[in-house]
Amino acid sequence: MRKYWYNQIVLQPCTACNINCNYCYLKGRNRQTLMSKEVANILAMQLAEDVTTKPRKIELIWHGSEPLTTGIQHFTDLLSSFDNLFAKGYIRHSIQTNAILINEEWCKLFSKYKFNIGVSIDGTEEMNQNRVDWAGKTTFKKTLNGIKKLKEYNIPFDIIAVVSKSGIHKAKEFYNFFKNLGLRHLNINIEEKEGVNQNPSFIDYEDAKEFWAELFIEWQQNSNFIRVREFDKVIRWLGTVTNNNKKIEQHTKVNIWPTIATNGDICVLSPELITFDTKFIIGNILNSTLMSYIEQCNTIWYLRDYENGRKKCSETCDYYSFCGGGYASNKYHENNTMNSAETTYCKNARKALIDGVLPIVLKSK
Repeated sequence: MRKYWYNQIVLQPCTACNINCNYCYLKGRNRQTLMSKEVANILAMQLAEDVTTKPRKIELIWHGSEPLTTGIQHFTDLLSSFDNLFAKGYIRHSIQTNAILINEEWCKLFSKYKFNIGVSIDGTEEMNQNRVDWAGKTTFKKTLNGIKKLKEYNIPFDIIAVVSKSGIHKAKEFYNFFKNLGLRHLNINIEEKEGVNQNPSFIDYEDAKEFWAELFIEWQQNSNFIRVREFDKVIRWLGTVTNNNKKIEQHTKVNIWPTIATNGDICVLSPELITFDTKFIIGNILNSTLMSYIEQCNTIWYLRDYENGRKKCSETCDYYSFCGGGYASNKYHENNTMNSAETTYCKNARKALIDGVLPIVLKSK
């Protein structure tokens, strides 16, 4: 039986978001529900038992809607449930935020708990046009103000940027914006069909390939400024395969990415599934332990579908050794089943990436 593993847990501390991005995949983000202290306490107790049995460090990723709308007092209360685990080095905290609400108090909290900070911003103000507030106004300068506050407190931060139609032909401008922002690590997503975002701006394979190639050339010339997640992955992959053998890596383990909602509900494989449909909920940590649900992963219908879909990828796709079979949520939202192979996201974010970068790397050798 295939082994399922995790070293990260996505936690949804709240359901509301203070902005209304055009490409957001979450429904219900205009309503606020907070994670209860009971959910946090129960999870902390379960993790304490788990890491005692199998010692390791687990990353808690506070993500989903805008975590800072939880409010600093309630968020601090949630964090306190994990203080003992944090003090013993068993967990680390991460958060993904639009940075708009960051102030001195939040910076002090981030520093106290040594948070890994991810900020969502898509590039220049023009490229950021999908990130608007509930009145339809730009949030660009407000996010930059939050980043400025992080820098004042010497708090390192990473970026997740979504590339849409407005930025796909401006790779050099895109990179130079981030090069000058002072971030640590850039993570790039091509806009995708997912969740309630069923009509993303159309980006085809050739446009994506050109973007990745131009971006890689710019990064090569200025790589001392920031790391780029996608290029790190390509370089690691090139270290394990040859041009004639692209299936050398078998991807025998599946990272199931457990996600826990505000009420304790659990889904696996993709955090994007947690609010999409109740059929993806595999249980609730108030009823049984996270670990017991994970031990029964082989009985989860959509995980079996995903495994079958990965098998199709391994048999039909020359890029399988790079991506390992694609993302479950993309397969479901594009193909209506996880028991499927290629998606538009595969073509734009994986195949176009390799096809854009590989010739440049080979030419430079």
